[in-house]
Amino acid sequence: MIPTFANNNPNIIPTPNSIVKGEGKDTIIINALGVAQEDIKVEIKPVDDRAYLYIQGETKNSITNTKYSFSNRFSINKIKVKEINYSSENGLLYVDVIY
Repeated sequence: MIPTFANNNPNIIPTPNSIVKGEGKDTIIINALGVAQEDIKVEIKPVDDRAYLYIQGETKNSITNTKYSFSNRFSINKIKVKEINYSSENGLLYVDVIY
């Protein structure tokens, strides 16, 4: 997987990530501080002859009504992927890509 992302907007949450490769799965760990799990979307989208795993989240500051978001895209082999699971804990999002 190759991470690709851009962050030119001050309302975009910086999302440093890690990829931990394991036996039969890769785990992507993303900074999702302040974003509730129900406000996170994880999906595979085909683009031309490739497939990408999109991980996006958004939250809103209730005092200023400012929206904050993050978005990551990872190139994946859709044929090999059996399942994708994700959970968040203490501001970190864990996305398991199971092969």
